Amino acid sequence: MTKLYIKQKVFSIGEKYNVYDEFKNKKFYCEGSIFSWGSKIKMFNKDTNELMFVIRQKIKFSLYKKYKIFDGHDNLLAIVKQKSLFRPKLEIVLNENEQYTCKGDLFSYNFQILDNGLLIGSVSKKILSWGDTYMLDISDNFEPSFFVAIVITIDDCVHRENNG
Repeated sequence: MTKLYIKQKVFSIGEKYNVYDEFKNKKFYCEGSIFSWGSKIKMFNKDTNELMFVIRQKIKFSLYKKYKIFDGHDNLLAIVKQKSLFRPKLEIVLNENEQYTCKGDLFSYNFQILDNGLLIGSVSKKILSWGDTYMLDISDNFEPSFFVAIVITIDDCVHRENNG
């Protein structure tokens, strides 16, 4: 299992996250664009190369949200759809034949992401930390940057759900 930590910056304009390994080495960082139409979060590696980006879209004539995760070459990797208004229930779709499921409590950030019942990774929120800190355990056969992009997307969806 790969262990990573996502640390959300407290006093910043827009959303900013740093991602560290268990030895406190910076692996990725993410920034939200505050001046773009809708919401866009970009993910970079430690060498400032863009790896992925997430775009939040409001579904027409609906209160639900939809997120699209793209790689650095504009290839669509996944769509995350909000399926419930009162309690976050998400659908993570890779293509018409493949879908991931979230199991656990998204509000308290203690959940797992599964592929056909097999664990891809788990997320837990570190209590009593300055700013939000999330601990990620990622299966060795899953791409860590893609898992981080999914978790950042879930955080954005739940955060916006709680704060309007």
